[in-house]
Amino acid sequence: MKDMKELLQRLEVESLELGLCINKSKTKLMIVDRSENLLDTTNIPSVEIVEDYIYLPKNATMVVVCRR
Repeated sequence: MKDMKELLQRLEVESLELGLCINKSKTKLMIVDRSENLLDTTNIPSVEIVEDYIYLPKNATMVVVCRR
């Protein structure tokens, strides 16, 4: 999870350099873990961790369907 926290911080820094601001009250994080390891998400501050969300008219979930 340390890497995730670093990635979020980097995203925030890069966004600010471009004049963009991340609205943390609207930011949601969905972790898709194909190895099914339980991840500790307590170290990620001010971001809501969700299992699914609706983006535009589509419902996104943690369930990964692989088609070959």
